[in-house]
Amino acid sequence: MDISDITEVIPVSPVLTIVTYELSMLVLLLPLCLLSLLGLVTNSINSVVFIKQGLTSDSTTLSLFALTLSDFLGCLFMLPHPVCFYLQTLVVPDNPVIRNCLVLSTMTATYPHIICTQITCWITVYISVERAICVVFPLRVKLLIQYKNTVIILVFLTVAEIACHVPFIINCPVSLVARPE
Repeated sequence: MDISDITEVIPVSPVLTIVTYELSMLVLLLPLCLLSLLGLVTNSINSVVFIKQGLTSDSTTLSLFALTLSDFLGCLFMLPHPVCFYLQTLVVPDNPVIRNCLVLSTMTATYPHIICTQITCWITVYISVERAICVVFPLRVKLLIQYKNTVIILVFLTVAEIACHVPFIINCPVSLVARPE
């Protein structure tokens, strides 16, 4: 049977209504906003502690500071999305900036959040490998893991992660189109 022979059109109903979608987003984005704020506060405290401890004191301190910094940026980039949704829902959307705020925050903040989260994952993997080396080679750990090597590895992880996402970022431009009213 050829698909072109089918003449019957079956109406498709949406899975979610607009009201259900907006209620779900209100319920789901509130904890996201609170967790992002909590992440910003705790990562700020961790950053201050690591800076007072001295970033050049140990390679582990530098790795944990890099982890804190990437997680802080991930939390920071996640914050505009719920704020824009609440602005769009609670404020009268006559202003085109507020009306398009959710779309703009999705394109400009969510993708950097994804990149920062993946960098956080890679730094976590590096810290785990660093700890495993400490267990496997306890007497040679200072020779294997040095501060300079940690800096090079962390910079490489960050640059490689960003470079992997550059083609997608280039192919997804944000363009503002005026809507005739």
